[in-house]
Amino acid sequence: MKKKINIDRDPINGEEIASRMNFNQLLTNFPGYIKLPFYKTGWFITTVASVAVLVTVTAILFSNNKTKEVIVSASPPVTTESIITYDEDTPCINPPIKKLDIQSDIYYCENELGGEFIHSSGSAIVVPKNAFVDKNGNSLNGEIELRYREFHNPIDFILSGIPMTYDSAGTEYTFESAGMIEIYGYQNDQPVELADSKKIRIEMHPKDGSSRFNLYALDTSSGDWEYKGKTELISEDIDESTGAPTVTSQKSKDDLFSNMIKTEEAIEVTKTELAIAKNKVLEHKKTQPSKPKSSSNKDRQFDLDVDPKEFPELKNYSSLTFEVDKNDRNFSADVYEIEWEDISLSEKEKGKSYYLTLFKGSSKRTFSVFPIFAGVDYKKAMVEFNQKFAAYEKELDKRISNEKKIKEKYEKQMKVYETELALEKKRQADLEKNQAAYFAQVKQSQQNMIGISIVARAFEVTQFGTWNCDSPVSKPSGARVNASFADNAGVNLELHNVNLIERNKNAVFTYNESQFNNFKFNPKEENTIIAFTSNNDIAIIKPIYFKNMSKEKKHQFKMEIIDIKSMTVKNVEEKLNL
Repeated sequence: MKKKINIDRDPINGEEIASRMNFNQLLTNFPGYIKLPFYKTGWFITTVASVAVLVTVTAILFSNNKTKEVIVSASPPVTTESIITYDEDTPCINPPIKKLDIQSDIYYCENELGGEFIHSSGSAIVVPKNAFVDKNGNSLNGEIELRYREFHNPIDFILSGIPMTYDSAGTEYTFESAGMIEIYGYQNDQPVELADSKKIRIEMHPKDGSSRFNLYALDTSSGDWEYKGKTELISEDIDESTGAPTVTSQKSKDDLFSNMIKTEEAIEVTKTELAIAKNKVLEHKKTQPSKPKSSSNKDRQFDLDVDPKEFPELKNYSSLTFEVDKNDRNFSADVYEIEWEDISLSEKEKGKSYYLTLFKGSSKRTFSVFPIFAGVDYKKAMVEFNQKFAAYEKELDKRISNEKKIKEKYEKQMKVYETELALEKKRQADLEKNQAAYFAQVKQSQQNMIGISIVARAFEVTQFGTWNCDSPVSKPSGARVNASFADNAGVNLELHNVNLIERNKNAVFTYNESQFNNFKFNPKEENTIIAFTSNNDIAIIKPIYFKNMSKEKKHQFKMEIIDIKSMTVKNVEEKLNL
């Protein structure tokens, strides 16, 4: 039986879009995120998957009296335990326990056809036709193996070993995630690439459907996250009369944090420009011409014949006398009583001073000297100096003026950024203040489907790798201790880092060894600390520990040790109960 699906509904007009874009109301009312669309719920996926190991569903799509035929693969994914090995090419991804790394699912896609694949989480992976090429850009035929995995909670983030920090204008933030994916493609065990202009669409169903999350892609060579803009929010309102979902889609508005990132990027560019401009001023000052000097002490002078090819700045003078610097302590009058065998002149400061070295046998004497001028040579030297100095000052003024303009530009950008930062901090504070009410409303909304807006988050993958929907947040505040860590028996634990988790934030705040002396947490939150010992066991501090923790500047955390050698990821999640 062919299933009819109308995918080309009438276009949405501007008024309808505007009516759904009240983001102030979104922040204050926190509309609940409820259930997956019926065609992506567990019961529906299970039913389809159980029909056969491999099923091809042909859907006839009707739109404006035009029939479209789309091939959708409904084959269940194959779970693999060791899909991708991270080596020197991806040094930033380091799963703490290899056997507990989040496993990938495999989907097979005919390149000429493309297809849509439904992950066990309900996410959709939509692949266009002819999306894949080899490393040389040549088109491929036949079956492509897609290796795909998702990360949705702090345990996933920790076990994956994927970095969850983001540096912005020199400030380190932690990612609060609304969902992260990793996807790679292979043919005959050889990596493939996405063709130019081809994009894989990912449609996820996170718990938090707010517009504050941005899209980032991980650069595995540098370990940095690249900002890729906003995600698309898809809402499905339940029609009270029919009980059927009505699908609408809209791009998220650029929120304040998005504007901050743009400002920060502009500031970084301007900072570089300013540093270059300052350096140009300093470098030019080093070229300031030296004013010609006349004789001041005839008892410290030498008459020399200078090779104009070696010292072109002295070529215009008929004879030259060099005077020893008055501060040079190496000079004494007995130098004139010795019959020297050789003499050399080398540059000390270009066009200003030189080193004069006298040789006799194995002994030598070196002095700091400068040329002095008299009579016609002095006048000639002054004319040359005035010309050079005028050109020097003109260029210096030009460089200082340029530095001043860039500095003013930088200061304006910083003022804009400081204003945006203050507003973002206020927004974040308001959001956290009302978080409890938000989750209560979500729970209540889940009990009633009628009239509820269900939000999905979609984005397009332009290259294989790791993609993250995130809102960068600062580390917790409220309490700070100089921390050390031991087991319950008081034996010190040699930990390279520890991970702090707050129950109401989908984030992992990681502290490395150098930060233990400045360990921050919010005592008003439900906190958990997770770390891995040298024996590959988990060390944990549960929320109750913080409730009974005394206020002190220095604290040794007594951690419970859990043997995980025979555990699966699911066992770990159940044991930690986060």
